[in-house]
Amino acid sequence: GFDPMQLTKSLAQFRQLSTALGITSEKASLLSENLLKMNSDIASLYNLSDEATQKKLMSALTGETKAIKILGADVTQTALQIQAYKLGITDSVTSMTQAEKTILRYLAVENQLKNSQGDLARNINSVAIQTKVWQSQLAILGRQLGSIFIPILKSVLPILNGILIAFN
Repeated sequence: GFDPMQLTKSLAQFRQLSTALGITSEKASLLSENLLKMNSDIASLYNLSDEATQKKLMSALTGETKAIKILGADVTQTALQIQAYKLGITDSVTSMTQAEKTILRYLAVENQLKNSQGDLARNINSVAIQTKVWQSQLAILGRQLGSIFIPILKSVLPILNGILIAFN
C-alpha cells in the first residue's frame, strides 16, 4: 500500500549515502535495503513520517549524534567503540575507515533501536499506518491524474499564456 516511487527514492538515497561513505556497491545495496526496512519500523514505532525518520538515520550514518539521540540511540565515538568491542574488534574507532565507522553506526542504531524491529508489520492495521497508506495512495492517484492532464495542459497553456499576455 505504500508509494513505490517514494520507497525507491528513499532506497536510492540510502544507497547513495552508503557509497559516498566508502561502502562497496554490493554492500551498499544490502545496507540500503536494511535501512529502508529499519526506517519504516522506526517511523511506525515513533509515529513519524518516513522522511523525518530517514533524515535521522542518514544523520546517524554520517556521525551526527543529535537527530538519532532523540529516538534513544547513541552513535558517539564511545558508543561505537563499545559496539566494536562487542563484535570482537579491538581496533580503535579513530583508526577506522569511514566505511567501517558507517557500518558500526548502523549496527549500533540497529542494536539500540531493536524494539522497533517489526513494528510496521505488527501495526499495519492501526489508524496511523492506514493513514500513511491512504496518503500514499492519494499521491499515486495524483501522479496518475497529472499524467493524464499533462498532454492537455501542454497544448492549452501556450494559448492561455498568449491570451494573458495580450490582456496585459
